[in-house]
Amino acid sequence: MSFPGERRAGILVAPGSSPANLLPDGVHTTKGTLVVTVRLPIVTERFLIRPMQPQDTADLFEVYRDAEGLRHLHREVPTSLESAGAWVRAKMERHERDGLSLWSVVQRRTGVVVGDAGLQYERDDGGDVGLGGRLNRRYWHQGCATEVGAALLAAGFDAGLTRIIAVTRPANQPAMDVCDRLGMAFVQRSDYFGEGKGEWLVYEAFASCWSAPPS
Repeated sequence: MSFPGERRAGILVAPGSSPANLLPDGVHTTKGTLVVTVRLPIVTERFLIRPMQPQDTADLFEVYRDAEGLRHLHREVPTSLESAGAWVRAKMERHERDGLSLWSVVQRRTGVVVGDAGLQYERDDGGDVGLGGRLNRRYWHQGCATEVGAALLAAGFDAGLTRIIAVTRPANQPAMDVCDRLGMAFVQRSDYFGEGKGEWLVYEAFASCWSAPPS
């Protein structure tokens, strides 16, 4: 999780739709891995969260090329427009395969893609579903990360997930602050992604007791 940001929360239903839009098409297994489908788009007060599209590449690359903003990630990020396009295609394929992925975060007022966010398996072998995302630094410190994160947690739990985690570096204080604002509990400090990949802080939230933070 690399979300810098603050306050706000809540999930709104798009005009002409209903909360049923957040229910899954179905839950099934692929190679022993639980696949939960979160119905998209998700609409919040300021943003729309939808599957990535090839035309999002340029806007997303503006986020990915910000080395300072992404320094806490454990995976390599795109370093060229071409590699950003490959990244977007990979996330589109993951969405089709798993029903979970990183999705594009679109500012409703302008239609501009301002980052990515989503729910996806943290490790390649399945298991934990994690919340994460990155926003263009122009949208930091305005409550955007908490607004998007709360909407994703709500949608994930509505889709049938019972537990969602977030993993961040010990030095990533903004992400820890977002986890706290989202009502996620600190679990442990560990080498979550394996030996040689550093220490990580793990947070979690459970459907049985989570509630959206006040807006």
